[in-house]
Amino acid sequence: MNHHNQKGSKMKTILCLLLLASLSICFAQDVSPEYVGNKKCKMCHNKVEKGEQFNKWLQTGHAQAIETLKSPEAQVIAKERGLTTTADKAPECVVCHTTGF
Repeated sequence: MNHHNQKGSKMKTILCLLLLASLSICFAQDVSPEYVGNKKCKMCHNKVEKGEQFNKWLQTGHAQAIETLKSPEAQVIAKERGLTTTADKAPECVVCHTTGF
């Protein structure tokens, strides 16, 4: 094998090893979602130049969607549906009453 082919082969090997190392780092990270609350959203979504979406959202029923699951009516519905937990803790309910569940 000539010098040029050896150099190319070494470079391919190094590139493959770097690719494998970077993939292992990506997959080793904890990618579990974490609830951060609406204050995190407010940081970017309440700027005047972006239309103060957060303040507008606060005026809608969507801002209180999770709170509806804590109501006595929601608990009755959860019980009628055979849920073993309160509505505000039941995945079947929370999935529609939160963002990113």
